[in-house]
Amino acid sequence: MKIYQAARAQARTVILGSSRTDLGLDPTSSAWPQAMRPVFNLSFLGASLTPSLVALRVMVDRTPPAERPHWVVVGLDFESFLSPPGVPAPARSAPTVNEMSERVAALDGADRTPWPAKRIVQDYALASLTLDATVASLDTLVSNRGSGGYDLKPTGMYSDAKMREWTRSDGAAALFAQKNEMMERELGNPKQVLRGTPGGPIAGMDALDALFDLARRNGIALILMIQPPHASYLDRLDDMGYWPDYERWKLALVRHASRAKAEGIDVTLWDFGGYEAYAREPVPPAGDRSREMQWYWDPLHYKSRFGEQMIDAAMGRPTLFPADVRLTPGNVEFRLAEVRRERDEYRSRSASLATGVVQAP
Repeated sequence: MKIYQAARAQARTVILGSSRTDLGLDPTSSAWPQAMRPVFNLSFLGASLTPSLVALRVMVDRTPPAERPHWVVVGLDFESFLSPPGVPAPARSAPTVNEMSERVAALDGADRTPWPAKRIVQDYALASLTLDATVASLDTLVSNRGSGGYDLKPTGMYSDAKMREWTRSDGAAALFAQKNEMMERELGNPKQVLRGTPGGPIAGMDALDALFDLARRNGIALILMIQPPHASYLDRLDDMGYWPDYERWKLALVRHASRAKAEGIDVTLWDFGGYEAYAREPVPPAGDRSREMQWYWDPLHYKSRFGEQMIDAAMGRPTLFPADVRLTPGNVEFRLAEVRRERDEYRSRSASLATGVVQAP
């Protein structure tokens, strides 16, 4: 439904990204300056940047120039730039670009005929029908898991009701364990690579360059945000041998953003992917279903109150982040070194706690 929402939304600011920005960056938050409102969340669950870019083009092309978005906020996921060895394109691209393109073509056809396209009729029917038989067969599941759902709000944002429900049902520790285990399965066999072919470009950077081109042609300012995983997730990336690629990816983002800025594009890049205090938030013990974490739902998905801190940082307001999270060619090496230092301190302290010998902070 988001492609249809995007086609009729009139937003000054658009959010692009995956489920992490979908849950974590609230378009209705008071953290957005008045000049940037209204805000529309054009993120897609489980998607790389490419599907969001297709939908953004629909929004731009179907809106008069004076009413087009002035800002685009982009959540960048390291995993979406990885590919299996020998595969040049990112593996995670749901919904597929072909599915998005079908809906774009349907919308274009709707402008030229009084009858809606078959695809539009099918989609609206699927969104509207109550599937009584399916619901009946899931009575037991529903009674155990509650009634929270994936409610799509008029602002394009998904409700966090399902995450809240799962936390109450299973506890935060179970959600963390499940997500971290899933990551190990997806990225461990085979180990993913940043380059689809030896010596080739980093997979996914072409989509970022296409976004820069769209921004240049339409006078759009870009705010790029490296997403904030929990420290336990970063530890697993490190254990699996991804840390050099994680740093190389950040360096590549700085180069691309710097080149775009030199070409006249208003772009800033923010690194929220470190080991600061928020990322080290303790996870409640296994079996504790009474406590919600302050900043995280699971090791990848942060809460909207955390997203507000990210917005505040991008707006130049005081936050819980250090000053060097805005990445530039002049500070990126220092930032990478600081994250490594904090990583080593965190892991050393975690090891001490595990053995019962606590080092002085």
